[in-house]
Amino acid sequence: ISAFDPDVWSMPKQLSSLQYANGIDWHKDKIVFHNIAGPSSLTVLYENGSKISFSSPGAWPSFSPDGKKIVVSTSDCFSAPCSGGIWIMNDNGSDQQPIFSTNAGGIRGTRWSPRGDKILYVLETLKQNPAPKEYPWIYNLFTINTDGTGNSPITDDGISWQADWSPDAEKIVHAKLSTKNYPNSTSSEIWISFRSNASRKKIADIGLHSFIKWSKQNEIAYIDEFDDGLYTINENGGNR
Repeated sequence: ISAFDPDVWSMPKQLSSLQYANGIDWHKDKIVFHNIAGPSSLTVLYENGSKISFSSPGAWPSFSPDGKKIVVSTSDCFSAPCSGGIWIMNDNGSDQQPIFSTNAGGIRGTRWSPRGDKILYVLETLKQNPAPKEYPWIYNLFTINTDGTGNSPITDDGISWQADWSPDAEKIVHAKLSTKNYPNSTSSEIWISFRSNASRKKIADIGLHSFIKWSKQNEIAYIDEFDDGLYTINENGGNR
């Protein structure tokens, strides 16, 4: 895990080493990430170099706006039907509480709203008997209240994943998979959904990406796996 100043694009400073992380989030002076090497656990890494690790029921951690809570999610698609859940805990791993569970699919990509009232997540399911060259996964976005009520779909196209909130929580940026050339190649489009009127607009065509984040400086960052590059764009798709 490395960090750098995006205003000057300085050389990154390595903060920690790990085998594989399934989700990462940053809040002021601390970073939380999920390490799937061995038993499922979260690590909170502080700016001063100290850290704490603790067992976690899920992955894809995200801090609450005040940094005092962490939300995680679970996805079990190794057996039919897929199942998933959402848990909330204190930032030291204590008081782990489930708020939602479903057999409609696995849950990943949890992101806490900047307003603190809702959680954004991806529901993933496996297609039944897909054709040999058909992409086997279905992804859609949902939001849910932090008490587990008000579960609401954001997309129903089956190809929307990797999402994040705008700083004012009025918009959601997300990627849509383009699977027409699967399994030879998979590309993505970046879209913005508006909560006020449920409209959407495409802002960019990119390669296969693995991460997307909307910063407080109103820039959208993403990783393009075709060249392992980290890019930023504005909400109109410009200034890449």
